[in-house]
Amino acid sequence: MRCHQQERNRINSPSTGPRSQRPKTPSQQKPGQSRERHYFLRGHIEIPLVDAPGEVFSWSAWVSLSQESVQKIADHWDDPARASMPPVFGWLCNELPYDQPTTSLATHVHNREPGVVPCCVLDPSIDHPLVREQQTGISLHRLAQINQALMG
Repeated sequence: MRCHQQERNRINSPSTGPRSQRPKTPSQQKPGQSRERHYFLRGHIEIPLVDAPGEVFSWSAWVSLSQESVQKIADHWDDPARASMPPVFGWLCNELPYDQPTTSLATHVHNREPGVVPCCVLDPSIDHPLVREQQTGISLHRLAQINQALMG
């Protein structure tokens, strides 16, 4: 899977992410809730368009990363060589309109040069329609079906 050049992105740490994704303070936590911090990065799941060679459809999605992975990315965020960093493991955190759940699909996040959104490559060993679409591509007709599912 080849990643294309796309738009700008930023890292959302627990303190800068959307309010719903920030960890709760101890006084806000319910009994039994974990105090574990979660780290998220927005990336693109790129799907080739077989009817339009060289073009891709991209899902913009959130991926949960380990603290170590987020720290590595943050340390090299403005480094032009960050695109050559090895990919990091993450879990997809969005529910996309597929018959099978998409949350918690394993991903490998590939950094690109500064100002370009990282690319999320789904684990090819997973038997899931989204994984198959990323590997083989989709037709423009399938893209219209996705649009219909989203727009109603």
